[in-house]
Amino acid sequence: MSKALRRMWRAVGPGGLLAAEDGDFLAEFCEPPHPRFDFWQHAYQETLRRHGGDPLSGRRLHPRFREVGVPDPQLEMVQHVYLTGEGKLMPYLTVARSAPRIIASGVATQAEGDEALILLAELAADTTSAVSSPGSSSAGHASRRPQDQRSATCSEMTLAWSRPARAAAGRRE
Repeated sequence: MSKALRRMWRAVGPGGLLAAEDGDFLAEFCEPPHPRFDFWQHAYQETLRRHGGDPLSGRRLHPRFREVGVPDPQLEMVQHVYLTGEGKLMPYLTVARSAPRIIASGVATQAEGDEALILLAELAADTTSAVSSPGSSSAGHASRRPQDQRSATCSEMTLAWSRPARAAAGRRE
């Protein structure tokens, strides 16, 4: 990740912004608790670790920004909670997509994965339970110009990038 961030930082021009976002899988929850949600948390995070990933990468963005020379990075955590809708399908979709790797890594058996998919589909349809997304972290800096060291929050960066996109689409703010 440091190599990619370093390249991104070098590409930022005067007055430009750098933003990165990654998940924090320790922040997710299901209320009331559900055993197959717990399976998803464990199986995905462990498989990620076994393949060199970091399930807590989001909270580690600001030191990674510092490592590549970004002065005064900011960090913002955002978490969504779903009672219905596509976001509530994330545990199911993640297990469905990563099942071959979860099984090949020895984290779970085929039978455990199959059972998890059935119960995670039921959980997604259950409007009495709340499922959160992994926390999402962003870090950034407002400018490469040494004379302008003001930091930007994720909200400012999103707003700065969203205005031109909305204007191009003919939308009002």
